[in-house]
Amino acid sequence: MESLFTRLYKYRQRENKSDLENFSTELLTYCLETDLKFQKSFLKLINSNDDSIKLISTQESYPKFGRPDVEIITENSITLIENKIESLEGYRQLDRYVKILQENNSQNKYLIYLTKYYECKEIDDKSIKFKNIKWWDVNELIDKNNCEITKVFSDYLIENELAVDKNFKNIDLVSLENIANVIAKMDEVIDSIKDYFSKKLGGFSKDSSRSTRLHDQAYYNYKSIGNPLKFNIDVGYFWWWPDLPIYLGVRVYIPYKNDEKEDIKDFFKKNLSEWEIETLGKTITFGNYIKLNEVISREDDQLPFMIDFFKKNIDELYELKKLNPKIFE
Repeated sequence: MESLFTRLYKYRQRENKSDLENFSTELLTYCLETDLKFQKSFLKLINSNDDSIKLISTQESYPKFGRPDVEIITENSITLIENKIESLEGYRQLDRYVKILQENNSQNKYLIYLTKYYECKEIDDKSIKFKNIKWWDVNELIDKNNCEITKVFSDYLIENELAVDKNFKNIDLVSLENIANVIAKMDEVIDSIKDYFSKKLGGFSKDSSRSTRLHDQAYYNYKSIGNPLKFNIDVGYFWWWPDLPIYLGVRVYIPYKNDEKEDIKDFFKKNLSEWEIETLGKTITFGNYIKLNEVISREDDQLPFMIDFFKKNIDELYELKKLNPKIFE
């Protein structure tokens, strides 16, 4: 069995890149391998009828369908787990994992969607047992009777705010009272550039999509390019990076479906060389951001400054659209 430190070293910290998803995946599988109490509790959590694991692996490759984060084999079942912390579900990702399970001959088949916050997902194949679980649920399985490494894993989940407490606190009430005011301010900025964005790059998605991003620690609107999807252009506010402030920005998000679209990635790498590049697996993002606290310090001209910032980035993408209209179709 490969040591835990070797597994984690593969995802060693890179500049401007957080690997919470990969780290948590490897830590979870290691604890499941080495702590039989935790293993048994976890199988019960996902409603498996088995109480022990024969084989567990991460990032198993299925060329036609992708790489599930975790694959668990027991005497009578196969379980695939997709872990999402820093990103949304990839293009039809769960549907593709259903196809992996459909081609497997195991008696029982499970598909688990593991997230920081609860996300309501469904699949069509009723022969596959599907369940949404949260990192909070995983952390609740761990107590003083578990192995030391599993108890340290619990500390890690809490310290990195993956196991989020469900209970309300007084500070939550204060935040709730102010949230409508904050959302109204963000809406004013995004709505101020809505027509400008539409004229240059096409219409935004419906406005309600902004609020659905709040549980991912972001508030933005987007334009989807291509059918099937090539990439999204996102405009708004982002605070999903650990230990970093809130940013406003514009980004090009190229999801997993485009792992074969090297021409698109190369085009943006060449022409958005000043933008920040982030990669997560085969997903790649090009973004231009500014810290919101720097905007706040400007006092009276905050709104014009933010609108101008967004328009400059929209103009830059518009120039790329004129340079290569086919990519933006």
